[in-house]
This record gives sequence, structure tokens and C-alpha cells, in this order.
Amino acid sequence: MNWRKISWQASMVLKCSYVRMLNHQWSSIMRKLGTVVALRVCFLVIGKRTVTGLVEQGTVRQVPSWQYEGFNRFPAEFFGSNVTGLDNETQLLFDSRHQIAGWGWQVDMAVAEMDVVKTGVIPPGYNFSLEATLDANVQNLRASLHRNQSCTMQTQAMFVYRQGFFADFMYTQSRKFYNTNYVVRDSSSHKLCSKPADPAFGVWNWDNPSALNYYLDTVVAELCHERANGGAEVAYFDSADAMGDMSDSVKPGKAGIWHGLNCTQNRSLAEWHASYTASAKVLAAVGAALNTCGVWPVFSLGNAISRDVSAARHYVDTEQVFIDALAEKDVRWSRYYEFWGTGSWGVNAGYSIENALLEATQGIPINVHAYPTAVANAANNSIVRTDATYAVASFLIVQSEYSYFGMSSVSRAWPCRGAARQWSDCSWKWEAEYDQVYGQPLGNATKLRSVGHAGVWTRQFTNADVWVDEIHTMANITVHHPPAVFTYTQGATGVFTPSH
Repeated sequence: MNWRKISWQASMVLKCSYVRMLNHQWSSIMRKLGTVVALRVCFLVIGKRTVTGLVEQGTVRQVPSWQYEGFNRFPAEFFGSNVTGLDNETQLLFDSRHQIAGWGWQVDMAVAEMDVVKTGVIPPGYNFSLEATLDANVQNLRASLHRNQSCTMQTQAMFVYRQGFFADFMYTQSRKFYNTNYVVRDSSSHKLCSKPADPAFGVWNWDNPSALNYYLDTVVAELCHERANGGAEVAYFDSADAMGDMSDSVKPGKAGIWHGLNCTQNRSLAEWHASYTASAKVLAAVGAALNTCGVWPVFSLGNAISRDVSAARHYVDTEQVFIDALAEKDVRWSRYYEFWGTGSWGVNAGYSIENALLEATQGIPINVHAYPTAVANAANNSIVRTDATYAVASFLIVQSEYSYFGMSSVSRAWPCRGAARQWSDCSWKWEAEYDQVYGQPLGNATKLRSVGHAGVWTRQFTNADVWVDEIHTMANITVHHPPAVFTYTQGATGVFTPSH
């Protein structure tokens, strides 16, 4: 009989119960002695002085409002949606297995709402509120956690979706901007800039200084109000740095189509740079305001710190501009990666271990979204094949406190349908890698060799050894107790081998 193995497993069961007890006690203490009181006081201040004044004044912040458990258990993230309504109890129980859970803009998007997306015509009396719908999902999961307390329920924080670039018509607060100069307009015709496929989506005009104050006192104030009333601890902002992304058809000093919009932007290189810098400062002010009322912002970025990768991605300047703006405001935030762990294509796109490690040296945790199969180039439909093992191993190489990992499928073989199937509830499943306890890192990652920005990396944990080859898209995770080995080579299905 393997007494060592039994002893280790027993200790994990006890640890699970102990952590649950500590979390319950911590939450109780915070509720009684500070967090909720501070948040409600904060919102009272907002009601009198507005969020703008609160940011300028500065206050003691309550972020993060939860303790990170990502080294005691794998920090899985759920980022789904149910287009036909709110998550039911079965789905909520699945959501609760993840340490952080949130929902995208597709939640409860009935046929009428999708018709607005397609036609761009907002009917009279339209009153759909995505803010209220997302907050309802948060409240439902919070109630489910209270009803069904068990060790499998791991959710410590929840997030709701917002946009840092598009003024989405589904949000009550965003629709207020449409007839103002706070949205971008065509350089010649001055008509509202939007996507032909999504004509009801405007674009924030961060070149207008007044737009920031308006955004703070509407969009951000709404998030603070929700948080003060038991809402989400985290706010996710999509396309946060898109203002600095000049597509192939846009050249400095020449009119061109930008981000596939139905209008042109004729700007000099200096003007493009000024717009990117302005957007970074806006999101920094947004982050500072959210921190003040107890909300942790997650910004989805498409840029990279390396200048050559940034230029290849058509950005007017590097990610460091965004990082510096947030650091100047002392914002606590996370960087979000879409298409994490997609091998060599991801490296060339800046979604690499190297870039995440550079962020980690500046104290920036990450939230990542990986895919077992991803389309790397829409033009020739080239496919990058990875799986949970490679993506999880890449994440473990860079994991720091308050970093989280999520994975869903874009495969048409899955039951999900539609362009946004990778963010639908049905595209998420629980991976075997999530059940492992890797332990505390014994140090930073070590690079064994490199080719360009790709590398071969290793990292040791108290209960695992991790090896990743970005050059050839290969990975290995060796877990010590209970013994298990996960391996992956490009183009093959990952193999899980329990050791005996």
C-alpha cells in the first residue's frame, strides 16, 4: 500500500475543506469590516461628485477583493454566453467549477437583437439593456454558489463584458453617445463610422477629451453601481487598444478603410500616434476609476511589447505605450490574450511566452483564451492545431498571481453554431489538465534556446515539471503526485498518461 500517496491525497482533501473554510471566513470578514461598506460609500460619493472627480481625488482601493488560489488548484476561467437566455442551474454549476467566470455580449441575444446587428436599424422604443442582462447572470451565479456550497465550486470572482473601442448599441449607456461628437465620424461626410456587417456599432472618439468624462459618468458609473450592489468584481474590455491598429488598407496621410468600417480616416502618422496615446490614457483613467470602486479591469490587447512584432501587427506604436499609461495611474489590471497557445502563429502575432514574461516583469497578470483548433489565416483558411496540453503548458510557463486560463472550441463539429460559437456555453468543457495540482512555482521560466521570438522553455513547480517548445509546437507536463504525464506534438492529439 502506497501510504505516501494516500497521505498526499488525504492532505489535499483536508486542504480543500480548509481553503473553503478560510474563503468563507475571509468573505464574511470583508463583508462586515470593509469591502461592501467601502463600495457603498464609494458609490454615494459618485452620486455627489461623479466618477471623474473621484479619480482626480484618489481613494483607498479594494482590488483585488479575493485571494488568489491559482497555485492550490488550476486557475480555470469560463467565458461563455447563452444566446437564448440566462444560464440555467445545470450550466451555473459548471460555471462555478472555474475560479473566475464571466459572460460575453451574446447573452440573451434574441432574434430581434440579432436583426438589429444585421440591419443597423434600432426600432423605436428599443430598450434592451445588456448591462442588466450580464449583471443578472452574475447575481444568478452568486446565488447558486450560496445554495450549492461544495468543494467543486471554485468561483472567486466574476466579470462582465464591455467595449473599449466600439460603442455597442445593446448597452443602454452606449446608445446615449450616438448623436454626439463622442463617436468617430467619416473624415469627409461626418457620418457615423461603423462596420457594414454591424452598422449599429459606433466607435468611441477618444480624441475628444470630453468623451472620457462622459464615459466615466455613464459606462464606468454603471459598473461601480453594480459592484456596490453585489455585482461583478471584474470588468472585461474588448478591443482596448484597437485605436492604434492601422489595418493594411490605411496608410498615414492617405484616406483608407479602417477596421473594416464604412468610412475613411485620413490621418498623418503623428495623428495616428496621438489617437493611440489618447486611447491609452482614456483606458488608464477608466482603470483607475474602476479600481477606486473595487473593480479589477481586464483589457484585451492585440499589440506586443516587441517593436518588430507590433509593426507587423500594424500598430502605430508598441504595447508599452498602453502599459506606461496604466502604470502612471497606478492601475491594477490584467492583459487578456485571445488565441493563446496557437504555436508559431501565435508567436508571430505577439501572443507568445516571451511577451507574457515581459509583461510579468512589470507586474501584469494575464487572462488567456485558448482554442484546440484555430484559423490562423482567414485568406487561405490555414489551421493551427494545438490542444489543452500545449496551451496549459504555455500558460504554466508564464503564470503569476491573478492569472487565469480558459479554453473553448471553434470546431464546427461541436453542437455550437454561429460566428460566436467559441464564446457560447456549449463550446466549453472541463479539461483533464484542470484537475491537476501543479503547486507553487520554484522560480521563473528558463529559456533553453530560441529562434526569433519563439523559444524552448522549462519551469519547475512544487508538484510538476513543465517543458514547452514554441518552435515546433510541442509540450510536456510531468505531475509528481499523483503521477501523471501530459504530452503534445503538433498535429497530434494530446496524450494523457497516468504513471503507476
